[in-house]
Amino acid sequence: MKRAGFLVIAVLLIAGIASGQARKVSASMVRPAAVDAYTAGDVVNDSSGTFRPMKFSNVVAFAGTSGRIVNGFLSMDSINVANGTFRLYVVNDTTLTDTTGIQIPADNAALTLLTAWRNNIAGYIDFTLVTAGAGSTMAIAFTTPTQPIYFQTGRSTNIYGILTATGAYVPARYGNVKVVLTIE
Repeated sequence: MKRAGFLVIAVLLIAGIASGQARKVSASMVRPAAVDAYTAGDVVNDSSGTFRPMKFSNVVAFAGTSGRIVNGFLSMDSINVANGTFRLYVVNDTTLTDTTGIQIPADNAALTLLTAWRNNIAGYIDFTLVTAGAGSTMAIAFTTPTQPIYFQTGRSTNIYGILTATGAYVPARYGNVKVVLTIE
């Protein structure tokens, strides 16, 4: 009798592990041609006009379901920035630009966090980019948050990211930016 109970528990544990396998999702952008210096808190995105958030597609199987981010990876052209510091805000809400969602400024404008966004922001990940040396063509950062970032999607299977500079830096024109998140 004890063996049967143990077997049932073992099968349930194995099934839970199999269903919670990690997967990677990514979002990329190319910065605008502007080379104006960023200050801490400025938004980094691919538009100097209307904000377009970084979109991480199909992070869950069904709209309105949840998951968690266990780590993140940020890469930028080394001509774009070396040893820069950035923060990626993870956003649940798919209505980022309407009156009920989050209003985001254009590239290189300050991001102002509002208490009305409390339910839309799942958390954030900080990145400090490093390069491997003088010949490097890319700066990278790999970060594991102290605790996983739990999110719940809205009307889609997507989540979004708002990338901000956390320290001053001067970018190059048209720099490539990529963020990869590990989701469970």
